[in-house]
Amino acid sequence: TGENRYDIWLDKPGDYVFEDILPGIYFIRAYRDEDENGRYSPGEAAPFVPAERFLVLPDSISVRPRWPNTGNDITLPPRR
Repeated sequence: TGENRYDIWLDKPGDYVFEDILPGIYFIRAYRDEDENGRYSPGEAAPFVPAERFLVLPDSISVRPRWPNTGNDITLPPRR
């Protein structure tokens, strides 16, 4: 698709850092990989398996060369 994509895996909640990102406009998407298969799982209707929690930030993030970009906090919604 011509888009740059960067993925990180966190073992536990806390700070995260993306290293060596090319300048550009990015969107942040996050999910809790509860089944640890490395991809988002939407769940099943029968037998019922809930979808993994996910979040898509509504605004884009502009990454500029040699400028720090902080404050992009991600809090996944609670399980209902």
